[in-house]
Amino acid sequence: LAQVHASRAKFALSARGGTCVRLADMVGCENEFLKETGERSDLNQYWYSRPTIDALVAEIVQSGGSAALVSTPSVYFSLPEDARQRCKVLDYDRQWESDPGYVFYDFNAPVDLPPELRGAFDFVLVDPPFITHEVWTKYAETTRFLVREGGRILCTTTNENDDMMQELLGTTPVLFRPSIPNLVYQYSVYTNYSSEGLARLNPEIDDYDWRAVEPKQCAKQERSLPTLLPGESAAIGGKLPAGLGAEAAVVAALAAEAASGSEVIDARPPPPGAVLLTELRERLGCLKRTTEAVFVPVQQGVRRPSAAGRPSPAAERALDAADVAALDAREWLVGHRAELAAVLGETEEAVLASDRWRIEAVLGVVSAAKRGALKDMTAYQEWANIGREHSVELFKMSSSLLHRIKALKREAAAAADGA
Repeated sequence: LAQVHASRAKFALSARGGTCVRLADMVGCENEFLKETGERSDLNQYWYSRPTIDALVAEIVQSGGSAALVSTPSVYFSLPEDARQRCKVLDYDRQWESDPGYVFYDFNAPVDLPPELRGAFDFVLVDPPFITHEVWTKYAETTRFLVREGGRILCTTTNENDDMMQELLGTTPVLFRPSIPNLVYQYSVYTNYSSEGLARLNPEIDDYDWRAVEPKQCAKQERSLPTLLPGESAAIGGKLPAGLGAEAAVVAALAAEAASGSEVIDARPPPPGAVLLTELRERLGCLKRTTEAVFVPVQQGVRRPSAAGRPSPAAERALDAADVAALDAREWLVGHRAELAAVLGETEEAVLASDRWRIEAVLGVVSAAKRGALKDMTAYQEWANIGREHSVELFKMSSSLLHRIKALKREAAAAADGA
């Protein structure tokens, strides 16, 4: 596995029951937790991929001490048995309460925990079910309660939370990004320590230094929100940022990788087609994130309808953000249809035909909510299912574009080397 290095971690788990095997023997083996444990949508559970779990397990095992795994059962149950004996998993889901390492945890009571856990852990891994400032403030309080002085902290959340993560826990993003297959937006990893294992790209996700390319503020989170219950979130959208200058960003990213010794070392300027598809992928990614951010505030508004029958202010802001992202993507596609058709080997009509990029579909989802068509939870569920289908399709298109970008760069490099 590219992102887990034997020099960093000797063992990893091949079965939920605790079978400990050498990392080299794990390739091709199943992760029993992932095989046996479904994700509960009512608790906003999304499991990491098998290779990402292995990378996080390696971090914990390499640290050599005790670890608290907060809302991260997939990693806890994938630890080697000897390592798991010195760890605890803190989670709201009581399905694991028979495990000796389980501790019930509700983020609305962030330090309502056994007193013996205060300052008891050398390593704390945190992955909240929601990305809002209010929720992260509570998880940060829990983290500070658990970690001993000088201990290591590793968190995962969206890169829109960069400033917040620095403010709350003193963590900064690393190069490795986790794969969460059923989550429609991309998370990043934040740590308060340096890690050789996480200073490399995750080949499941990236082939260049995303930190120089991706926007940090596509979707902002509301900072003044009502108390949240497990199963509720309050992520809302923000105004779409101005263009990033994709060619310069990609060149800088590749140069940074060459300097850092990562696997992608070709610092030559990317071909124009790769730059163009990178710009499209950024816009589709922003559309995906802002679309996903509308569901919970709209749901909360349906549960607590206003007298005027209009969406709540939080829902309106989220819907406006998705609107802006969709209109920006539409404008970009119309303006670049000729170049895009050339890169894809298609006609201009095919590039824009049949709402291929789900832009009109997202605008329709936004319009339905804005005009007050969601009168009850049944209507909301039908609406949300349609919206999530569009989000999943946007995710698939983004992945397809990434593969095409890689292919274009390989072709350009091969042509240059053969010249």
